[in-house]
Amino acid sequence: MYEDEGYVHFVNMMHELYQYGCISADAVTDTTADMTHIMSGDTVAKLQNNKPGIKVQETTQCGYDMTIFQTGPDATLSTNVNQIVWSIGYTTADAVAAMQYMNYMFASREWNDLFMYGVEGTHYVVTEDGHYTYPEGVDATSTGYNNNANWICPGQFNSGVWEGKTLTYWDDLIEFRASATKSLGTGFMFDTTNVATEMTACQNVYNEYYKTIEYSISDPESSLAQFNEALYTAGLQTIIDEKQRQFDIWLEEMGKN
Repeated sequence: MYEDEGYVHFVNMMHELYQYGCISADAVTDTTADMTHIMSGDTVAKLQNNKPGIKVQETTQCGYDMTIFQTGPDATLSTNVNQIVWSIGYTTADAVAAMQYMNYMFASREWNDLFMYGVEGTHYVVTEDGHYTYPEGVDATSTGYNNNANWICPGQFNSGVWEGKTLTYWDDLIEFRASATKSLGTGFMFDTTNVATEMTACQNVYNEYYKTIEYSISDPESSLAQFNEALYTAGLQTIIDEKQRQFDIWLEEMGKN
């Protein structure tokens, strides 16, 4: 996958930006969140997934008027769909009570408003037209509650809409998701049991190379070749073959072949 034309174009573009001085020389070791850098005024841009209302979201969280540049088509990824789920552990002492609370998390506007925006009157107020916004004299830097992970909220469609977004925002988001390009493999889950050793080896190679390549500290022409060679040495082809085998079976079962 790191030989893909799109990925090669991406790392070459990032390398050009690095040479222009647009990427910090400390990017590989700096663990501070991008949003924190922007809020402090020492960073002007970051990578961000797109969706309806993204400009308002980033402007609100970063405390600056952010401009969004879309670099590709709208798409949904199977990894994102499968990655974040709310569930009940099999060792839960009271699964019924846990399910009752989870149902409350999904259904309660009060819970979702609190999780996403904080306490009404302290962290946000409701305007006359129904939007949510900061109280007078409060902004992103002084609110005391700035949740930048609202995407993990279980029932965000059952919450208020922040000022700057249309009041139909949640409906717009549902429509956006439905119309985005979807992978043929959406819903497929790869069982790595048979290639656990190779997965670990390839992950170690990835951890060694990806930051210097994607943050453009190294020359892509030479480092990409070394990266891919190391991946294949670690067993990448074995992983690809096993995943393809499972995927073909899944396609057959789903009637998608």
